[in-house]
Amino acid sequence: MPDVANFLPSRQGFTFGNSFPPQPAKLIPTPFGNIAIGDASNGLCGGMTFAVRDYFEGAIPQPTGRQPTLGQPLYDYIVDRLFASFDLPNGPTKYYDWMTASDHDTWFRSGLARRTIVEQWPKVRADLDNNRLSCLGLVTVASLNPGDLGKNHQVLAYGYTLGADDVLTVKVYDPNSPRRDDITLSLSLADPAHTTPITHNVGIGHPIRGFFHLPYRWAQPPQLDDAEIITFVAPRALPIGTQATITLQVQNTGTTTWSPSGANPYRLGSQQPQDNTVWGVQRVDLTRDVNPGELVDLTFTVTAPAAGGELPMGWRMVHELVQWFGELEERRIDVLAPPTPVDHCDQLRGEIQSTEAEIVGLQPELQQAATGEKAFLVSQIRARQRELTKLRQAAAAEGCPSVP
Repeated sequence: MPDVANFLPSRQGFTFGNSFPPQPAKLIPTPFGNIAIGDASNGLCGGMTFAVRDYFEGAIPQPTGRQPTLGQPLYDYIVDRLFASFDLPNGPTKYYDWMTASDHDTWFRSGLARRTIVEQWPKVRADLDNNRLSCLGLVTVASLNPGDLGKNHQVLAYGYTLGADDVLTVKVYDPNSPRRDDITLSLSLADPAHTTPITHNVGIGHPIRGFFHLPYRWAQPPQLDDAEIITFVAPRALPIGTQATITLQVQNTGTTTWSPSGANPYRLGSQQPQDNTVWGVQRVDLTRDVNPGELVDLTFTVTAPAAGGELPMGWRMVHELVQWFGELEERRIDVLAPPTPVDHCDQLRGEIQSTEAEIVGLQPELQQAATGEKAFLVSQIRARQRELTKLRQAAAAEGCPSVP
């Protein structure tokens, strides 16, 4: 049975899952301030499903970076596609109609089994048979409470198998299960008049009672600059004024190609603070174009600043005169003051004074010593006197003034 050519969730799905923090799904600017709409913590599954289909059908590489946050272009785009997936005003009405229907046929109303098998599956199959992805609305709860609408879910069908016993298995991209190619839902098509269980491993905490074909219209995805710093190699400490080699490996996780030339080239730029020259480098040029998904190694030399202490070093990608983007990576490096030079004459003076003090300290011991000990103490004093002579000779050779 057919799968849509060249589509797999592990390749074309988003790398992040449908788990967002409590924050507005959308901020609408008004003269009176921003108005928050929705709560992203309830899920953006419809937006993610539609967006993945947009990227695939537009033959545009999808972003491969981390989960976007409120205000970032990818986040705003997914939210816009979420509202498109609602098919307002019809979509919520349809979900509610299915939520309030029985699983089986009644004398006055078709059950969810018949609706899924007879009415909706042929539409989904037509998409897949014609090598098109198909967006599905999954009805999960039986409820008269409109507040339960958010418990339903959306996935993207990309293939199916139909066994000889009329058991259908639909392969889906599930936003709740990123990068997994094994997510499916299965049901028998044999008896649409009666309750038909749907087995699945979709990442939801409810059963699936039925599914329907969602209306979809392609939308142009935004071009996105994004980057992830894979490795950052830098010394932990550097003496003031010394040089060191810094290495970063950066991955293009956006949808644009980074060009090192033109009016708005892509470069690695200094951060902490932005555009600083503390380490002697403000920009690092790319040596080639970097396509979406590719890695680039950047190696350059920095010089430890004159100011000592624990200082930050930060780097981030920049599209010149357009925007900074992607992950900011930083380290704190201990810039060490150079050791104080030793004055050789001071060192000789100190050794001379120390040796004189030892000789003076041995004199009382010699006067009080027993006869057997005197010879040993005399040898010690004479040894110190010879050392003292050599030290004074060395001081004279160095031209040291004020030698004691």
